[in-house]
Amino acid sequence: MLGSDWEALEGLTPYMVATGVLQAAVAPCPLGLQLGPELCLDPTRQGSAQFLRRLERLDRIVYGPFAMAMPRWAFYDCAELPGLVCGFACEADAMPARLRETAWLDAVDGPVPLSMCVTLPTLDPGRWLTYVLCDVHEALPGLTPPSLRVLSLALACALTGARNMQAVTQWASSKLAALARFAPLRLDAAWVPAHSLAATCVVSFDADSPAIERALEASEPQLPSRPRWLDVGNARGLEALQRELEAGAELHILGPPRHRGAALCVPLSQREQGSV
Repeated sequence: MLGSDWEALEGLTPYMVATGVLQAAVAPCPLGLQLGPELCLDPTRQGSAQFLRRLERLDRIVYGPFAMAMPRWAFYDCAELPGLVCGFACEADAMPARLRETAWLDAVDGPVPLSMCVTLPTLDPGRWLTYVLCDVHEALPGLTPPSLRVLSLALACALTGARNMQAVTQWASSKLAALARFAPLRLDAAWVPAHSLAATCVVSFDADSPAIERALEASEPQLPSRPRWLDVGNARGLEALQRELEAGAELHILGPPRHRGAALCVPLSQREQGSV
């Protein structure tokens, strides 16, 4: 499924962290990639400890500056144990020196995760929830391929065989651009006061093969001639959008955020409930 556009991933290897029961249920060759047994890690086994510590380090590198890094117990209890964590890693001795010196001072050997997608099964069969999607590029641009997040989410979709994927992110986060490669994204929530950051959106999308193939294409999704543009920095606009959703409107994100003047905007489509 991967074309020549992904040749920059040479030297990177897919990994998966999941309990034995979940590992037995995933696809054997997701995206046509082979997962070696040394990178299929069970969080209930002592031998996984070093790699799991490095995953926690990646979480701190990316989310620590925003005070959103998970405590170690939460990372284990809420990600590694109940769900599936996957992404791409490289061998420590093959890492660029600047990357190792900046972020992985303790990594002298063994695999080092450079991207991460955390996804959890839900009670709705075939529906999964993703709440972490990151890579080293976010904190240290230029040291890794810039599209690792897109590929890591595609890997999660392919591994789980998800029918539908739901995701949570902040409107201002660069994660939204990666999610939007799977557009159209159904907008389930636009303003979430229960979250520590209310300017958070909840989206969902079909996670079938056509969606994965669209996401992995080099070009961005085509937009209609006159999309509805949402200024993601306008809190009142986000609250108004949430009221529309709660009144029954159906809205979709059609592509990644774009700058329109000084504002960062997201293209939306809308169909009112009951319309044809």
